[in-house]
Amino acid sequence: MKRGILSVLLASAMLFCGCSRICSDSDSAAPPETGMIDEVPAGPAIDLHFSELSMDDFTFSGGSFVIENGLQTVWRGEITDDETCRAIWDLLCLQEQQKRLEGGGHSSNYPLILTHRETGEEIYIGYGMHYRNDGEEGGVTSFIVSGAYSGTYCYAEHSPETAVQFQALIDGAVRRDEYIMYQMPQETGGAYAVSALVLANIHCNWAEGFQYYGEVIDLEGNVFHFDFSDDPDEEISWEEAGLRLWEQYESGALKCTGRVDADKAEKCWQLGTDVNPDAPMSETHMEWDAGLWTLCLFESETGSLIPLGSTGDYDRQLEDAAAKEICALYRSMHE
Repeated sequence: MKRGILSVLLASAMLFCGCSRICSDSDSAAPPETGMIDEVPAGPAIDLHFSELSMDDFTFSGGSFVIENGLQTVWRGEITDDETCRAIWDLLCLQEQQKRLEGGGHSSNYPLILTHRETGEEIYIGYGMHYRNDGEEGGVTSFIVSGAYSGTYCYAEHSPETAVQFQALIDGAVRRDEYIMYQMPQETGGAYAVSALVLANIHCNWAEGFQYYGEVIDLEGNVFHFDFSDDPDEEISWEEAGLRLWEQYESGALKCTGRVDADKAEKCWQLGTDVNPDAPMSETHMEWDAGLWTLCLFESETGSLIPLGSTGDYDRQLEDAAAKEICALYRSMHE
């Protein structure tokens, strides 16, 4: 799933507010409230290959937004710098080499619009989620291309770094005073811009009734609380927990409770690619009925959780250098 993204930051990576569920039968366009198009007209799917087209036949426009210090700023404008357009085009050609994801639905906002200079036909492009891939529930991060004449189709994400670079190129090109659509005070009420989940610290205990809650940290350093203690099954796999947290995060359902050092969160995300989940896990029994706090990494390919270490009834540590460094960084975030 290559989440770490984000989205990636995915970086941020893949910035979009909330999660707009778009299906292939979508037939209307929503106002660009974040500078990014939410929905586009659907049409019959055709094979559209950027590598077989000329960049010069299109104009580029991009959208971006940020919420800082209670103020929301939204930009949209044409990308005129040839070097930036070329860098974006190269990413499009790189992405289309990835596996085409068939069937299911998807969610995305589209920060990039290509407009054909002669026909006026538009292609909407962005990173998002592809659901029910290969008959499985849940979603995977994907690269989504849509348009009234091209149809809508998804490619597997090339890499979290690619997603970050894609949005960073757009942000750098359109965050100019003349491209500001509007600025307005924003009561966030816990709202946040989606980037990429990095870490989860989960408390699990059955001693006094089922308890399953904790915090997650994204690439921007935002900290979110979650509580799955009312789950009737009382059995939640690391894969299920990761996918459920991603779904709530991308839908804006998690409550933001604070922030930690974003540089440290990004360092953990970078180290995550070096973690060996098959390394041995050391274990020492400590007490009874205290439960466990387990620090987990969001796995980049699947979105499931990789346990790095635990405290409580047992002291556990994944015997991996990158995992140990992430655990140390996490502790330092809360000092």
